[in-house]
Amino acid sequence: GLYMPRGRDGASAFGFVTYGSAKEAQDAADNLNGREIDGSIIRVNIARPRPARPRDVYRPSSKLYVGNLPMDTTEGDLER
Repeated sequence: GLYMPRGRDGASAFGFVTYGSAKEAQDAADNLNGREIDGSIIRVNIARPRPARPRDVYRPSSKLYVGNLPMDTTEGDLER
């Protein structure tokens, strides 16, 4: 999904992309983090949910957080 902040000048969009496996997501993060899109350097990290309790165990995720996207980014742009 793609999220656009409302009423915040200078804010950037962000989104989440889900891959078929944690390895595919990690490969994409490694290849895309720090790339430039329309003049903005994007941040791409593995999305990690906050544990509900300190004892919860982290499991590898197939979902990426993509931040600092230009405001005119579309869902289609994230799918490419």
